[in-house]
Order: sequence, then C-alpha cells, then structure tokens
Amino acid sequence: MHVAMFTEHFHKDPSGPRLSAIQIARSLVRLGVRVTVLNLGPRTRTEAVDGVGDVIHARYTWKVIPVRYGRHRFCARQLHALHRRDPIDCVLAMGIWVGAAAALFRDRTGVPFVLNPRSRLSHKPGNWKYEHAAAVVRAGDAFVGISETEVAGWCRDLKLERNERFFAVHNGFDPSVFEGDVEPLPGVPQCVPLILSMGMLRKAKGQHRLMQALDTLEDLPWFAVMAGGGREHEQNWVKERYARMRLKDRCLLPGMVTGARWRWLYRNSDIFCLTPVYPEAFGNAFIEAQGAGLPVITSAGGGNAEVVSEQSAIIVPRGDTMTADIAAALRKLLGDAELRKRMGNAGRERAKLFTWDRAGQGYLDAIEFARSTAAARG
Repeated sequence: MHVAMFTEHFHKDPSGPRLSAIQIARSLVRLGVRVTVLNLGPRTRTEAVDGVGDVIHARYTWKVIPVRYGRHRFCARQLHALHRRDPIDCVLAMGIWVGAAAALFRDRTGVPFVLNPRSRLSHKPGNWKYEHAAAVVRAGDAFVGISETEVAGWCRDLKLERNERFFAVHNGFDPSVFEGDVEPLPGVPQCVPLILSMGMLRKAKGQHRLMQALDTLEDLPWFAVMAGGGREHEQNWVKERYARMRLKDRCLLPGMVTGARWRWLYRNSDIFCLTPVYPEAFGNAFIEAQGAGLPVITSAGGGNAEVVSEQSAIIVPRGDTMTADIAAALRKLLGDAELRKRMGNAGRERAKLFTWDRAGQGYLDAIEFARSTAAARG
C-alpha cells in the first residue's frame, strides 16, 4: 500500500508538526506501508529523511491566483503528479488546505483520504474559512484528531455525529530524545530549584501568567527558564510583559533551545510549568516533561488532561484565579522535594503510554477504514 502524506509545515525545523510527520511516517513504514511525504514549503526541493525516504517540497507558484482559490488546486496538482509516477492508495492530509486538495484529487481518481486538521476550528459560522473547513471535514473518508477532546470539539462545532470514521490518535514520545551530550545554558545558576517552561512564546501559551505568578514568589529560592520561539510579534508581546516585572535576575528568555542545551535543561530542571490559556488540542511538551521525570503544572481544558495524570501533574483552572493558582502550585512544589520526586516518577510511567508505534497503528486503522469506505462506494 502506498500512502501520500501531505503536510504544510514539514520545512519548519525544529517544530512539532515536522517531528510528528517524521515519526508517523516511520511508524507506518515499520507497519509495512510505503509512504511518500509531500510538503507545501517556501522552495521546491527534495529532502532525504532517515527512515522515511525522500520528502518532496513544492513551492506555491500560482501567485496571480488568490490563495483562497488556488492553494488547494495547486496541491491537488502535486498529488496527481505523484500518482502518475507511483499510484497512490490513500492520502493522509495533515491540514485543512491539503485536505481540500485531497478531496479534489479523490473526485478525479477515487483515491480516498484521511484528514488530520492538526488544530481546532478557530473561525465562526459565516466566515469563509469556517465554511471551507467544514466542507473538508465532511468530505473526508476518515478523520483523525490528536485527542478525544479535539475530535469532540470538531463534531460539536460542526454539529456532526461522532461515528466510526472519527479516530482519536495521540502523538507519541521517543525517550531517546534525551540521549546525547549536554551543554549548560549560559546564565542559569545551578544552586536553586530550576523551573522550566518550554513552548512557543505567545499569548495563548500563557507564559505571561507564569511570569505574574513568579512575581509573587520573591520569598522563595528559584530560577526560571522560558524557552521557545515563534512569530516575532508574539514573542514581543511576551517580552513586553516580562520587562514590566521584577524578574530580570531570576528568569531567562533564551529563545529557541535545541540539541545539547535542550537536553541539559530537561535533565537539570526541577519543575515544568506551561499553562495555556486556550483549550490546547494536545501538548507534546507535557509528554517530554513527564518523560524527563519532571512534575508538571498545566491548565485545565483541551487535551491536557489526556496527556498528564493526577499523580504526575497539578492542573490549575483557567480563569480569574489562574495566576494565583499557578503561584500556589509552584509554592507547593518548591517546598516539597519528595513530592516533586513522586510526581516525576509517576510522569515517567505516564510517558510510557505514548508511543509512536501506537500512533502509527491508529493512523493505519484510519487509512484502512477510509479505503474500505471507498471500496464500498465503488
């Protein structure tokens, strides 16, 4: 069986979407599926990826046609070109735009598609993007959400019945990410408890809430690192709030951290705290934090509760008391090393539940369902 996985974010390195696409493709390959990864990126090229093969990047060249009308048609052309060279049995569309392309491709070839929209629906009825997304979801032969919460949210927002074509497939975790050399992050003292926050610097991720909480804990020993990149204007929003607080000597915003310094942070931190202010579909960072043996502080809502457990995390409610609740959770963990150890051990066990092989099997189940649906359609 030949599956074409079509993405729009593979070229962003490092990124969660790239990591997920690689690991899912590798898992499908281990299950005996041939996978070709296509990506809509900034330039046309071919990239060799270990365990996956050649990834085909295509640059959108139809500049005279508005994206609203041309993007999915351009992507459908890429699928047709691949299909002529190597017949496709199913398309795995990682995003709404490539899902629309897969729908066009299916209309001409009969090849079914599985849609993973990768995030929740953020537009309201009446908006063309809402209507576009709704049409793609309804057209899919199978739908994969990265949490039960995400699947339920799409069904609720689009008023769809949750039936057998909807699959909830959690992302996986590879413990080997912590293996390798380490390098201390400059400016981080090693004599006080280290609080780590790892995620894109943006309002939705809630780093400003953590800053507000830390600003009330002057009486306790701690140092905090808030690592992450993102769009410049979103980073600036977070940094502006940082500048207003008394955190200069006790908190570091180093930007994106990777490799040896990333491993050092996870090995040397004592607490992981990331509290999104929106219902996040699924938090990969929380699996990594648990895998590293760190007690977690996160927020309620979205798929977070599917990632962590009551034994491995303190979950604070979103709302008016969120800052005070984060501060209380930090105070509790900073003052109890034994509790941090127990929660960290529970987190390691929790992380073992999330494997890429299990995720790959979930995607394969969705692919096989889509193919059987297409076969029944004739």
